[in-house]
Amino acid sequence: MIIFLKAVRYFEEAGDSESLAIVYNNLGLINEQMGNYERGVQYFYEAININRANESVYDLSMNFSNLGVLYKKLAASRRQLLCLTHQLKLLKNMVL
Repeated sequence: MIIFLKAVRYFEEAGDSESLAIVYNNLGLINEQMGNYERGVQYFYEAININRANESVYDLSMNFSNLGVLYKKLAASRRQLLCLTHQLKLLKNMVL
């Protein structure tokens, strides 16, 4: 996980927000696998904020999907439903 934290610093300094969002999403997935759910939520929201600002719709939809899966593990079904509904809306708009 240390390499990902170094990557965060690197991409922040380089101003590469697209890669930074990918790293945050990956950190969210790693923390989810480690059982650090609350930390995973934080990382997914970092990725969501960046992808929203970059208008990266596909990546944003994947962030919401990952967050929805994590909320399922937290037994937060209402939040899970909101995330997955938002993902579906994003993907529908991409197709149109």
